Amino acid sequence: MWRSLKYYSIDILNLQLHRLTDDRAFTLKAALSEHNVFITGQSGTGKSFLVKKIFQQLKQSGKNVAIISSTGILGTLYKDLKNPVPTVHSFYGVGTGDLSWKLLVQKASSNYVIQERLRKVDCLIWDEASLTSRRIFEICNVIHLTAGGNTEHKLPFGGKQVVLLGEFFQLRPVPNQFDDGQFMFCAPLFGRAFLIVISCLLKKYHFIAGAR
Repeated sequence: MWRSLKYYSIDILNLQLHRLTDDRAFTLKAALSEHNVFITGQSGTGKSFLVKKIFQQLKQSGKNVAIISSTGILGTLYKDLKNPVPTVHSFYGVGTGDLSWKLLVQKASSNYVIQERLRKVDCLIWDEASLTSRRIFEICNVIHLTAGGNTEHKLPFGGKQVVLLGEFFQLRPVPNQFDDGQFMFCAPLFGRAFLIVISCLLKKYHFIAGAR
């Protein structure tokens, strides 16, 4: 579980921003400062409300922001933003994902629409993280590095900002013949990509040791 990652905690008790609670204000500030952030917490803790704030303010600052989700049903949650919410598989052009790693990357990387989409996007807001497997998570990263024109970029996702949301105590990835269904946090990439972890339930701010 991501809780087992090595981290240290910092409480910020007096931070006020846009009349949000302390944890949401801190998260908003981190996201607007172009940090990758992983937001977790049970249903009803305000994750979706916070995502809408992040989306709106990043758009106002001129950023190209995309919201993606592990399932198509989540689009109804963000319909007031008047922004399409494609699935992760659709956004990255991997279809059902029932091909080898190499073929999936080749298929997406050679697609002009996917190439342009990944080049233009500044920030990805990725919801329902628990349903995306380690395999798909890592493949999406490689597609960013190839189709997105970032072959020499050393940073996760080609240096694009990613705001990730999910609750790993809920549903998990579905395994198949190509995918053993591991949670995405099992990937070493996860610890490299998300150096700031926000728990809306615990109201703690966790910075993974070694953050740059």
